[in-house]
Formats: sequence, structure tokens, C-alpha cells
Amino acid sequence: MIIFSSIISTLQGLNQICIRKILTYSSINHTSWMISALMNSFNTWVYYFTFYCLSNFNIIMIFKNYNTFFMNQLNTIFSFNMKLKFIFMLNFLSLGGLPPFIGFLPKWLTINNLVNNNNFTLITMLIIFSLISLYFYLRMAFSSFSMFYNQYLIIPLKKINYLIILLNLIILMSLITCNFLTNFF
Repeated sequence: MIIFSSIISTLQGLNQICIRKILTYSSINHTSWMISALMNSFNTWVYYFTFYCLSNFNIIMIFKNYNTFFMNQLNTIFSFNMKLKFIFMLNFLSLGGLPPFIGFLPKWLTINNLVNNNNFTLITMLIIFSLISLYFYLRMAFSSFSMFYNQYLIIPLKKINYLIILLNLIILMSLITCNFLTNFF
């Protein structure tokens, strides 16, 4: 069931342009990781769920504040706000589980627990399909950075929600968080 949900979510998410569907298939893929984490350690599952919720909440808040539903809307909402573009890209890289962002820690802990229990086939399948699903995270992150002719390099300052900034600081400080969690827990 774990491998099946990882395969289906990855393959279905590849050709999507609707952001809600992409996040849905992303959630199914992360669910396979969470089930794998829960098989071995409840604490690992709690870490995974917490960090996943932080990253996902941040992305959902950006989409909610700017009424974004499709990938072609990303360029228009980010056209004058480079800070928001950067925050958006960092959030998707974290959600994809790339080091050194906070989304990497729960995947690393899950892989560590699965290695200790000799589940090498499951690890290999999860990693392969996570790398494939990373493609649609990167596609969304980099599509927000494409610049059109009507974009200016001098950007007027717009107010960004302080909750989004706070959650992004948590994501950016993930190396410190990883070090803290591995040394004290």
C-alpha cells in the first residue's frame, strides 16, 4: 500500500496544472512516507507530520492570500514581489525534502529507521518516486521565477503577512533545528 500510493501520486501529479491537485497528490506521496515512519517509530511520524504541516501551511497561506489556483497564475501574483517569490520557492524546496531545508529531516529520520529495520526495497522505491515528484515541486518553484518583459527590477514594497515570514524563518533555520533535534532527542 505504501509503494502503491507513492507510485500513483507521483504519476498523477506529473501533468497537473491545478495547484490544488498538485498539493493533493503531494499529500498522498507524503502519506506514504508518514506510514513508513509510523511503521518504525511514533516519534518519527510526529516529526514528519509536524514539519509537513508547517511547510504545507505556509504554501497554502500564500495561495489563499493571493487567490491562486493554477500554475499560470504564479507569474502574475509574483510579478512585483521578489521576496514572496523567494519565500515561495524555498517552501516548495522544503516540501520536496531537499537538504538543508526542514522537509529533509523527517525523510532522513524515516530512511534511518527503515535502514535499521532492513527495509531496503521500500526505501529505494520511496526515494525514487520522491525524486520524480520533486520534478513538479521544482516546476512550480522555478515557474514563479520566470520574468516577463513587463516586470521591473525595482520592486515596490508590499506588506507580507508576518506569520508567513515567521514560518519561513523556521524553514530557513532547519540546519540548526536538525542539529538540535538529533543532539537532544
